[in-house]
Amino acid sequence: MTKKKIIIFCLAIIAVFAVGAYGYLNRGVTVYADELQPKKIASNSSCANTCVFIWSINCSACVYSLPHLNILQQHLAMNNGKLVFVLEEDNPVLRKMARAYFIRLNMTNTKTYYDKKHALQKRYKVNAYPTMLVFNNKGKLVKKIEGFVPWAQGEKVQEILNLLNG
Repeated sequence: MTKKKIIIFCLAIIAVFAVGAYGYLNRGVTVYADELQPKKIASNSSCANTCVFIWSINCSACVYSLPHLNILQQHLAMNNGKLVFVLEEDNPVLRKMARAYFIRLNMTNTKTYYDKKHALQKRYKVNAYPTMLVFNNKGKLVKKIEGFVPWAQGEKVQEILNLLNG
């Protein structure tokens, strides 16, 4: 086999797997954050309090935070709350990568919005990634946390729960 045939063969195999992965990773509906209202998120579910995590797939601190956000997600679920993810870009390739992260982290029930026009970022003056917006049951912003937070330590998790319950 010549080098050219080997390369074509490898590309064909990659294409077959990519098509299969595309169908698996793109399950669900693309939801844009342009009209994202914290009151609507809370009212559409049985959850009263909502935390919105705005992140970018190109941000290493954001990607590093994802496994640790499982802890926050579990605590919010136990306290009638919800964690929502907003990806700052709307690119099909990056969408697939984000979905792959959630599958790898066993966070398959995670709802991800895409801030196509950066409307949410403009509305809440998001200057850095990652950013956590904490909303109470009335949809009022009670806290904005910018930058990396060590969620695994639990101090910020407790602080957020105290804000929402108090």
